[in-house]
Amino acid sequence: MPFNCSTWTFDLPNPTGPYDVGITEVMWGNRDGCLFDIFYPTLPSHKLDEYNYKSWLPEPQKEYFESIAKAPLELKTNAVEEWISSMIFDRMRAKVYADAPLASNDDYSTSSQFNLNSMPVLVCSHGLGCHRAMLSNLCSEFASYGYVVASLDHRDGSACYTYYINEEGKRVDVPFKFLKTNGDYEDRNRQVNQRASECSMVVDFLNKLQNGEPVKNLSKTNFDLGQFENRLIMSSVGIFGHSFGGATTATVLVKDHRFSCGIALDPWMFPVDHDLHHNFNKPFYVLNAHSFSWPHNITQIQRFMDKDNTENADRKLFTIRETCHIDLTDFPLLLPYFLANQTTKVGNLDPSLKGAVSNKICFDFFEKYLCCTECNRYRGGNINVLDYAFEGTNVEVAGHENDGKELDVLKLIFW
Repeated sequence: MPFNCSTWTFDLPNPTGPYDVGITEVMWGNRDGCLFDIFYPTLPSHKLDEYNYKSWLPEPQKEYFESIAKAPLELKTNAVEEWISSMIFDRMRAKVYADAPLASNDDYSTSSQFNLNSMPVLVCSHGLGCHRAMLSNLCSEFASYGYVVASLDHRDGSACYTYYINEEGKRVDVPFKFLKTNGDYEDRNRQVNQRASECSMVVDFLNKLQNGEPVKNLSKTNFDLGQFENRLIMSSVGIFGHSFGGATTATVLVKDHRFSCGIALDPWMFPVDHDLHHNFNKPFYVLNAHSFSWPHNITQIQRFMDKDNTENADRKLFTIRETCHIDLTDFPLLLPYFLANQTTKVGNLDPSLKGAVSNKICFDFFEKYLCCTECNRYRGGNINVLDYAFEGTNVEVAGHENDGKELDVLKLIFW
C-alpha cells in the first residue's frame, strides 16, 4: 500500500526499473519561457544518503495545493476541509531524489544496464486543472529504465496554478483560467497551440544541454545541468499527455518534426485544429478510460487512427476496463483507495493494476520507436494487458458522431 502509517506519508510506488530516479526543476526564461521538471536515472540509493525524496506537490506548495483543490471546479471549501486536505497533500511523496547526480554506466552493474551515455527523451503534458507532477509515476517509471523525461507546467491558463520569475526576480502567479469546457472552441484551440509551443520550447532547451551550450536556470537548485551534455538522443523525441495533454500530444506530433511518436492518455480532443488529422503521419497510441468515452470525443480520436494516407503507421486505441478519467494520473496510487474514492471519481480496477497496464503499454510503445527494440525489458510485472484492456472503444459511434459535442466534460471527470 502507498500509505505508510509509521511515517504518515502517501507515497507513489517504487519505480520498477534497474535505476533509482532523480529529479530537478528548470525555469528557462521569464513570462514567455517554460517551467518543467526533469526526471533522470541517478546513483544507486545507497549512495544517496544526503538526498531526500521529493514532495509530490511542487513549490510553492501552498499555492499549488489551494489551486488544485479548487480548479477547475471553483470548489468552495471550509477551514476544516482545507486543513485535512493540506495535511494529505503535504505528505505525498514521489520516489525520486531531489537534485541527485545523473548516473553513469559505471555506477551500476553491467547486468542492469541500458546505455546511460545515450538516453532517449520524452516530454510530458498535464491535463486541465492539473500541474507538472500529475503523471510522476509514469515519468519516474521511464527514468528508472534510462529515459530522460521533461514534465512541464503549461502557462496557457489550463494548469491549476503555475508561475514565472520576472526580470526583477519576483514571482508572478499564473492562475487557472476559468472557461466553459466545451463551450468556446477558439479559446481552447489557442490554449492547445500555446501548449504545443511550450513542449517545443522544452526540446529547444534540452538540445542546448545536449550541445553543451550555456543556459540559465532561474530555479533555485544545485543540480549541474551540464551533466546532460552529449548524453541525450535528440534526433527522435517522444511525447505523452493526459486529457488536455492528450490533445497537446496530437498537436505537437503534427507541428514539430522533432517529435516522432506519442501516446494520448484519455485525451480530450475538443481543442485540436479541425483539420489536424489530415497531416498526421506518426505512430500514435490512445489509452482511454472506460467511463471517459462519448461519441463526439471518440469520433475525433478515430480520425487520428485513419491509416489510409500513411504507410506502416502504427495507430491503436485501447480502452482500459473499470477505469475513469482520473485513474490515468497519480491520484489513485498516492491515496488509499477509500480516500481516493471520497476525493474524486475512481474506477473499480485496483490502482496498482491501472498503473501497471498503462505503464506497460506506454513502455513497449516508446521502446519500439525511440529505442528501436521490441525486447521485453520491462520489469513491472508479467501482465497481459489484454486481460484488463481491449483494442477499440466501448462506445457506439455510427449515427451518434455529434452526441456530447457540448458535453460538460468536468462531470465525467469528477462525478
